Amino acid sequence: MLMGKVLIHRYLHHSLVIPLTALLVFVITGCGAKEDPFAVGDREEFRHPTQTVPTATTSENKPNLGTPGQTSTQQSDETADQASKGPSKEELVKLANWDDKTVNLSNFIAGYIIAHGLDHPVRLIDVGTSDYGEALLIKDVDIVLQANPNSYKGTETSQSIIVLDPLSEQDASTNIVVHKRIEGYAPEVIEFLENYSLNETVITELSARITTGRMGLKANVVGLIFFKNNEALWNQWISQSVAERVSAAIDSGKTGMCRKFVETQMGGSKQRTCPDDPNITLDRS
Repeated sequence: MLMGKVLIHRYLHHSLVIPLTALLVFVITGCGAKEDPFAVGDREEFRHPTQTVPTATTSENKPNLGTPGQTSTQQSDETADQASKGPSKEELVKLANWDDKTVNLSNFIAGYIIAHGLDHPVRLIDVGTSDYGEALLIKDVDIVLQANPNSYKGTETSQSIIVLDPLSEQDASTNIVVHKRIEGYAPEVIEFLENYSLNETVITELSARITTGRMGLKANVVGLIFFKNNEALWNQWISQSVAERVSAAIDSGKTGMCRKFVETQMGGSKQRTCPDDPNITLDRS
């Protein structure tokens, strides 16, 4: 009789533990997915960036025709080498960025289109609000959105830049200014910027949603909201094929201007590094 009670007790214990364990796993998994919308692939780009030191120009991976063992080693080395180097100054399209939410938002929207739609490496360059005119003149930056006319007056400067229409028709101090080197290197970028226009209300209302802190909305998140809610507007700025590439990048979960990530071995852990900007890495311990 005692043995029967022990068996019944064990049976009830196991029959309850298994479903309770399964239920706990289901709850944890479900909650994690809801609270962490950027948990997969490139979506981690703005969650755990690790700073590295960028170096000179990038190189193309070339196939190795040796033995399988040699191929594996060389391709791994070439991938790491490509990821550790950034594009040259001539390849990069550099947008002047400073502490202003409307500038941050308009830069992200333009940079996302240039990177994923027009296929150019893009980087935001932090400058002071009084410094972007000089930075543009010496080619430290290529594009200034929302430039004040007073920042680029003068014969020497005007010979080096192209002044386009204001980003906002309601505000003449939002001129789009581009260094002339882009005209020869990437004329399609200038063609896009000639059509790039944001209503002052749209800029103001959306940029107000950018907040700081762990739970805040960064410019890239607000920018993606813009893309998803204003497709008819931004499709007017670019060709259908370019728009399709931008849409494909959004649908694939690309949350930033990095066109791709490559995996590299760093000591005992793996990292995914952006060849366009080696400062952007994702830990894969």
